[in-house]
Amino acid sequence: DRELTTTPEFNQGSILVETATSFLGAELNKRFLLCETCNLQLTGLAGFRFLQLSDRLRMDEFITFTRDVPGVPGNPPVASAGDFVYVFDRFDTWNRFYGLQVGLAGEWQRRPWFLGASAKLALGITHQVVDIDGGQRVTRANGAVESFRGGLYGLPSNIGRHSQTRFGIVPEFGLKVGCQVTDHLRVYAGYDLLLWNSVIRPGDQIDLSLDANTI
Repeated sequence: DRELTTTPEFNQGSILVETATSFLGAELNKRFLLCETCNLQLTGLAGFRFLQLSDRLRMDEFITFTRDVPGVPGNPPVASAGDFVYVFDRFDTWNRFYGLQVGLAGEWQRRPWFLGASAKLALGITHQVVDIDGGQRVTRANGAVESFRGGLYGLPSNIGRHSQTRFGIVPEFGLKVGCQVTDHLRVYAGYDLLLWNSVIRPGDQIDLSLDANTI
């Protein structure tokens, strides 16, 4: 099914879709030396890791009817010219990981150049929360206002806050190469790859099969 926001015959309007993502983390580790030679140093680490991934999805529809929309014969029109309809859907998700981690870090140095690599593995729990909301407000041409719970995808059947806790696995791999400019200054470039086995995102919470009887 579909919802008509702008048509040549009956209405004009606009749709605003806004998304935002925030990702942050912190870790506290104890490092200890495993091996050291003239050019190579290998260290181990053990500690605690925290991660948070939050997403926000907003969908707003603004619809103004330019002419009457006929209903079932014998009944008043579904909408009248001048009616304004505002529809909103909100999908917010949070993922928070708490776990213990271990890892290895090595650095090979041939002055002034150095090459470093690291590998970490964190095991713990991922707490997941999804917050869904939706609604409609109809402002009639005569000034009367009607409000309804449920938008297009945020419906009474799924509106609310839902949460669960799952087992979490977070491996991370890093690689960097750089130059020791002075005894106290080094310049380097690198890449880190972090994997998180289970996260929820707003798009996965939307059922794209629309039921006109529940809207």
